[in-house]
Amino acid sequence: MNRNIAIQTILVAVAFLAMVALLLASSGAIFGQEQARPERSSAAPWFVESFEGQPPKGWGTICSPWGENITTDEAQAPPGGGRHSYRQIWDQGKGWSGLNLEFKKVAGMPEKFGAGSEFYLRYFLKYDPDFDFPDSTGFKQIIIQSDSSVHDRLYFCLLGKEARLALLFQTVKGSSWHHANVNGGPLAMPKGRWVEFQWYVRVSPESEKKGALKGWVDGKLRWNYEKIATIQSGNYVSLSINPTFNQKVEGPRQRRYWDLISVGSGYMQ
Repeated sequence: MNRNIAIQTILVAVAFLAMVALLLASSGAIFGQEQARPERSSAAPWFVESFEGQPPKGWGTICSPWGENITTDEAQAPPGGGRHSYRQIWDQGKGWSGLNLEFKKVAGMPEKFGAGSEFYLRYFLKYDPDFDFPDSTGFKQIIIQSDSSVHDRLYFCLLGKEARLALLFQTVKGSSWHHANVNGGPLAMPKGRWVEFQWYVRVSPESEKKGALKGWVDGKLRWNYEKIATIQSGNYVSLSINPTFNQKVEGPRQRRYWDLISVGSGYMQ
């Protein structure tokens, strides 16, 4: 009798422990998905811009002098460690600023990213609290440009008045907008605060489709695409903060701000 009770007790304990293990495994999977923040890379970024002082070698201006757009953000300190950020302004529908970075002009940075190459891009971005997003099919933020004859580009854009953030690999056959597809689905751009973005791109041509795209917003994984084409041909060779002059924004003085733009070989924190 005592022996049967002992066996039953052991079986109940084993079943209980198995249930606990299953719950922990499930929780771990959920927590892992929510956090989804890789370990910080031990390698220093190839390029970091915090907009303090003069621009480093590599930046070129589009449409306006550098200094006109550097500002002290009095409402909220920028995250770059200093007092300044890069400001873009639309005023009564007229815009006037943009920047371009050629990778070959940055010491220690690869000149180009072709098939099989990988890179991470990190930046902080903030729109005014009352920013009136245009009803646009592609309100551009950042563009990664290539040297290919078909003019491949990777666009980071906001779509429509809801400002849904999506990416487009231009000229890739059958390409479509890549929306946030994990941890909540499509993402609308917040206003009135700094938002951290970080992207991982593995370059792959249409002929192979071995590319990948991952995107984190405030440290949370929101984009996760595998086995995709990320370029048609050629190499990615430059980065642009899209100028405002070809972006239709109506109304008085609409502004957005950039800070701590970084490019590197691993996840940055």
